[in-house]
Amino acid sequence: MPSEYILLEAGKDTIGRTKAGIIVPAHTGDGSGSITALAVGQGDAAKHALHSLCQIASLDLEDGELEIERMEQGYPIAMIFKRQRFECRNGSLVFLNTSGTVHVLSHSGVNVRDAIRQAFRYCTRFIRLDVP
Repeated sequence: MPSEYILLEAGKDTIGRTKAGIIVPAHTGDGSGSITALAVGQGDAAKHALHSLCQIASLDLEDGELEIERMEQGYPIAMIFKRQRFECRNGSLVFLNTSGTVHVLSHSGVNVRDAIRQAFRYCTRFIRLDVP
């Protein structure tokens, strides 16, 4: 059985693939955007992948080790999984690359620290490890 991945796009270009990713629109705090979290797999393994992604991103950001790439606003960042496309034109994409490094692709002007904080809050509130 072939391995499944989530494809990642920036603009019209495929930039890679991941097993876990989170799109955080720039305006999640005021209710005008919604966070999209995807992980390959099901159940506890997928939940743990997303929680780990957020924790590592937070720690790497604090330590100054988080790899952040900026792109112009207006060009979509997207995750594609099982023929479904999830995109954002103003926000950040947090993902774990295939070698295990956390990356952030963010539109210019977006506060990455706030995006990581929102992703972490989302995971701790809505992706509950104690609920099957």
